[in-house]
Amino acid sequence: IKNKFIQPHWLVRATGVNIDVSNGNALPFNEVIKSSSNMSNTSHYNNSSYRFNVPISGMYYVFVRAYRNSSTSDEVAFYVNGSVRNRFKPKPNSGDYIFAGSCLIQLMKGNYIDVRAHGSGNFDNFYGNNDAQFSTWGGHLID
Repeated sequence: IKNKFIQPHWLVRATGVNIDVSNGNALPFNEVIKSSSNMSNTSHYNNSSYRFNVPISGMYYVFVRAYRNSSTSDEVAFYVNGSVRNRFKPKPNSGDYIFAGSCLIQLMKGNYIDVRAHGSGNFDNFYGNNDAQFSTWGGHLID
């Protein structure tokens, strides 16, 4: 019998259409495509709070694609334990737009990370729909 280390990872998508998200609230990435889990087979991603619960300390690569359907939303950001860590702002900042970004983040066991509306105003018309082409986010432990 050989034990295999499971690298923490998650890939999730949004299913909602034209959802308004208040500034500082998590974008509703509510459907897990793939996620690591603990020994009791509980996913590290919580699809009701929209956050990844970090099981192992290390350097993580995280990415986001958040589609905004015809609005003037300002920014999205990765939040760790409720505090902003990395921000993404599109140019142009009106109309249909995909907020896309990635970064490396040092996370500690017990932290949580999510994607939130950030900046001056709400993230109006957040768009997911029926497949992963519109809004997804995820990441994995790299070291």
